[in-house]
Amino acid sequence: MVAAQQALVAGPGYIGMLAALGLAHAGWHVTLVGRTDAERAAQDTRSTALFPESVALLERLGLTQEFALHSHPLSGIRIVDASSK
Repeated sequence: MVAAQQALVAGPGYIGMLAALGLAHAGWHVTLVGRTDAERAAQDTRSTALFPESVALLERLGLTQEFALHSHPLSGIRIVDASSK
């Protein structure tokens, strides 16, 4: 009998949750740890853009339809930073 791989994922944000789901989907035993604050999360108004590779990952994990229920397509994006470029 082969022991399953084990992983500890720190951070229950978008990336941490997707990393944990991806590992679990691949057969790993995963523990996801980190601070959760449901009220703060419900008030979080930041938006997230998903690139094609991220959408492909969601498709492989069977989550595309669930995300579609809570998302909207972007018509454009403008990035502003403090660089001199």
